Amino acid sequence: MTTATISTFEPDGRAIAYIDEGAGPALVLIPETGQDIASLGTLASILVEEDFRVVRLAPLAPETDVESHVQTVADLMDAVSLPHAWIGGHGFGGTVARAVSHA
Repeated sequence: MTTATISTFEPDGRAIAYIDEGAGPALVLIPETGQDIASLGTLASILVEEDFRVVRLAPLAPETDVESHVQTVADLMDAVSLPHAWIGGHGFGGTVARAVSHA
């Protein structure tokens, strides 16, 4: 297993942390509110070993509405040059993932 590097991008002055690893079909993972960015690390490692590109988003602020989180995911995908990807999430991250699929 490799050590993941946390990167940051700043759309509209917001600092958003993420981890981008692997190559192949892309998957964006969104953790539950309050979880650490590493919380989906085991799943990400398995998917990377299976030749997927996994982009993990830092936990989302609980006080922000779902539409703002959808925009954050879209901004992240633009920042890492992902025109399309599977989106998955845990807890509230799953709610955001479903909203992204309908955007």
